[in-house]
Amino acid sequence: MRVGIIGGGLSGLAAADVLKKHGEEVVIFESSNQLGGLASSFDFDGEAVPKFYHHVFKHDWITRKSLERFGCEIGRFSKINMSILANGKTYDFTNPLGLLRFDYLSLLGRFRYGLFGAYVYSLMNPAKLPEKLDADTWLKKAVGKEVTSKVFFELYARNKFGIPLNEISAKQFAHRMKAKEFLGHFGYPSLGLDTWINRFGESLKKRDVDIRFNQKISSLKDKVITTERKKEEFDIVINTAPTPAFLSFAVIPEHYRSQLSKIRYCPVVSVVFKSENFVNPFYWNNLLREHAHVLIQHSMINDRFSYKVGWISKYGDSGKDFPLTDEQIVKKYLMDLKKYSPNAKIIATRVFRQPFSEPIYDVNYPKVMPRTTTPLPWLFNAGIATTYPKIRNMNTALESGVDTARIIIKNFK
Repeated sequence: MRVGIIGGGLSGLAAADVLKKHGEEVVIFESSNQLGGLASSFDFDGEAVPKFYHHVFKHDWITRKSLERFGCEIGRFSKINMSILANGKTYDFTNPLGLLRFDYLSLLGRFRYGLFGAYVYSLMNPAKLPEKLDADTWLKKAVGKEVTSKVFFELYARNKFGIPLNEISAKQFAHRMKAKEFLGHFGYPSLGLDTWINRFGESLKKRDVDIRFNQKISSLKDKVITTERKKEEFDIVINTAPTPAFLSFAVIPEHYRSQLSKIRYCPVVSVVFKSENFVNPFYWNNLLREHAHVLIQHSMINDRFSYKVGWISKYGDSGKDFPLTDEQIVKKYLMDLKKYSPNAKIIATRVFRQPFSEPIYDVNYPKVMPRTTTPLPWLFNAGIATTYPKIRNMNTALESGVDTARIIIKNFK
């Protein structure tokens, strides 16, 4: 069986790996010059640094198993420090006392926020929330208007997706909170994501997986993938590209196109920076009511670079910043960083833009999302767009690729 995989991100690599183990002929079409997708790295003055922030949780067993397989184990996992930056103040959320000092909220708001957190981490079952329930309705009932508007609207509606809170799925939001991201143990491969992904790719090549770089697909029709170089027919095609990109070249039934066209994606702009020292004591910093949205200090979990490395990024409506020059973006984003860390000494920066960071999980997403199987018996999907309501990370990307490959093997063997 000949399988064409569109996209050389983690889900595409995972699918190719499983299919090859079962003796299938596999070709990967990657539009860029490197593997990894959003987990890819770049040369930052001689050092390989990820373009966008990533980390591994202790419970990400699929990711950890893959890292160990390629000799890229995580040396240690540790609890991280998290802050909220708002109104010119830095609030420590590493311990419960931080909530007591969070005067961004009223005393009643802090009390309700604390109770809600206890409920989320103990009794809440996201699976029981109705699919049609929106986050605004759920949160106002659960935690009140003040916390909903001043915290969750800012973090999730404005910063994360750039749409009103009443359009966002409560179920997916609840799953994200239940994952306890800020309370988990974080780690990072000591040799870097680039070493892991490169070794993964080399392993596939040695097993005769045909990996083709700089492959812009102009058409996918009736099992035939057309690039600027040639046309090729496959028995099976797996799409891992973001839905809008897939729709730009795929010839599919109109009802299926209409369904997928309703999916919206969140963009991201990432400013990767080097600094002489850490800009503050916190690994993860959420900015409220600022232009930038999140500050991550990567070197706190992977201090292998000659300088401290971090990201200050914008999601939500970051597409509006795409036309700006790199210099203009750096100026805007570092203005926010220095508002809270005026003594930060930034040495160098690089800017990356990605129009398709992740799907926007609105209340209609469960109805329109791409499933693993499609109306076309030869076409399958893999990637984070298929994993709702799970949170988006490297682990779910790998898992989706494995699951898709297994379904194909089961149905076509």
